[in-house]
Amino acid sequence: MLTDFAALQQELRRIANHRRVGRVVAVSPASLEIAGLTHQARIGDQVAIGLRGGRTLGGEIVAISQATARAMTYAPLDGASVGDAATLLG
Repeated sequence: MLTDFAALQQELRRIANHRRVGRVVAVSPASLEIAGLTHQARIGDQVAIGLRGGRTLGGEIVAISQATARAMTYAPLDGASVGDAATLLG
């Protein structure tokens, strides 16, 4: 007996199953430079910065260049470092 999964496959295609993730390449006192998001990010998009140790910082894209996107966070940058993951939330 064969099971028809066509309807299930169609529903699964509708689920957004990926997130864009970049990496912090520079940290300054007021902002982060993020590589890997420049072709997807827009001014005002939200990001989540995953710090080593498990803490997450929320932030907003405030500038975009060919190489990086700049984000300002909603909390102090204590603990942020080069290599931290930056997930684009939209």
